[in-house]
Amino acid sequence: MTTFSLASLDQLHKAFETAKEAQKEWGKTKPEERLEILKKAGGLSCFVESY
Repeated sequence: MTTFSLASLDQLHKAFETAKEAQKEWGKTKPEERLEILKKAGGLSCFVESY
């Protein structure tokens, strides 16, 4: 069985602000490059055939 802690409200706000900032750069990334990044991050090789 696994346990995990909940984030504080401050941590939640920081996570949202960080994600909003990261989205600016991610949005400029070409779809092909995003695919390669996601494949490396999560082993999403199943997307290769459908892309």
